[in-house]
Amino acid sequence: MDVIAIIAFVVMGLIIITAINAIGFKMSCGIFNKDVSYFEAIIILTSALINSIFYELIVLIPGALIVIYYSMSKYILLLKIIAGVVGSIGFFKSIKDGLEVGWIKAVVIYMVGNVINILILMGIVVILFIIGWWFGGAEHAAGNVISSQIPSDNIGTI
Repeated sequence: MDVIAIIAFVVMGLIIITAINAIGFKMSCGIFNKDVSYFEAIIILTSALINSIFYELIVLIPGALIVIYYSMSKYILLLKIIAGVVGSIGFFKSIKDGLEVGWIKAVVIYMVGNVINILILMGIVVILFIIGWWFGGAEHAAGNVISSQIPSDNIGTI
């Protein structure tokens, strides 16, 4: 696959994921009486993602160089954990600054937004499953097999 196509798919995926996350984030802000438009939710989530990556790189690049230089490969997991925690701090700091709330409220708003996103996505999956089952013809095949084993004069008197 071409490198440009891979980059395009990554960018499209990030745009779609951010748009879906913005729906839950906006609903979550509404629960906590924060009036945020859909566009503001996308901007806050995008800036939080960029800040998270920036904070992680600040820790990860020097840490990786130290691990490589001193051949301490057993500390790579610790380095990843520390970078992830620092990245999460940067992520929630962006949300906190964007919504002008405290740390705990920023974390709770994001977590409630994720629960809403999970419910939305699971609803979509269930609806698609029902549509696929309904139009797939599997229930007709099962029904035909069952009804062919029943004598035709005794239908309904099993």
